[in-house]
Amino acid sequence: MSVKGLLVLVFVVVGAHAGSIPDYIHVCKRNNPELAQCIINSINSLLPRLKVGIPELNVPPVEPLLLPGSPLLDTKSGATHLKVNLSNLEVTGGSDFTIMELVPKVEKNYFRFKVNHPKVNIEGDYEIDSKILMLQLKGKGRVHLNITNLVLESVLKGKVVTENGVKHLKFDKMTTKISFGSGRIWLDNLFNGDPALGKGANDAINDNISAFFEELKPSFEEGLSNRFTQIANKITETFNYDDLFP
Repeated sequence: MSVKGLLVLVFVVVGAHAGSIPDYIHVCKRNNPELAQCIINSINSLLPRLKVGIPELNVPPVEPLLLPGSPLLDTKSGATHLKVNLSNLEVTGGSDFTIMELVPKVEKNYFRFKVNHPKVNIEGDYEIDSKILMLQLKGKGRVHLNITNLVLESVLKGKVVTENGVKHLKFDKMTTKISFGSGRIWLDNLFNGDPALGKGANDAINDNISAFFEELKPSFEEGLSNRFTQIANKITETFNYDDLFP
């Protein structure tokens, strides 16, 4: 999804040696008065490669973005008891995005960005045994989720570490917050595939989609934070810190 934002790390190199940075990356200098816009332009120019992945930087394809899912989510809030497991998630639409805000603080190894995706589709497996308001849900099968205007706000903070005698920039766990404009979800095979009960339950969920998403948000935020931190560190492991910041 917002894997593009993680590539901020690559573009903020200062005085990098010409031979150490791939020529398809547009390097932005630390003292550039328009540093944030330079980084945004660089990320936009890299989109064709992001879609198919950049093996030499250990960046997987954005289309689709694969997420292993979440451990069993079991939460209670008022009349809602959500017990659900999501796995084998495939996210499409991640390559269509707008960077709404970008704050790079290179000297502090700190990066904050806000990204909007007009439309994101998620397919995967689910298992649910929940009560949402007065609706009892039980089933196991495929989940189909469409979200419009998905906004992710993320913060990366890092430190310089030495591994095997080489210095790298390594990031702590990323924080990611999600908001969305609207969405629709469909759960296959609810109530053992009963078509009438399944349709009625899915319609009821979508009538209360905001409440349903609020319950799912912490699980998605956790999964994205873990995945993005992993990718960010794979990128920075590719470069010697002294080459990036001589």
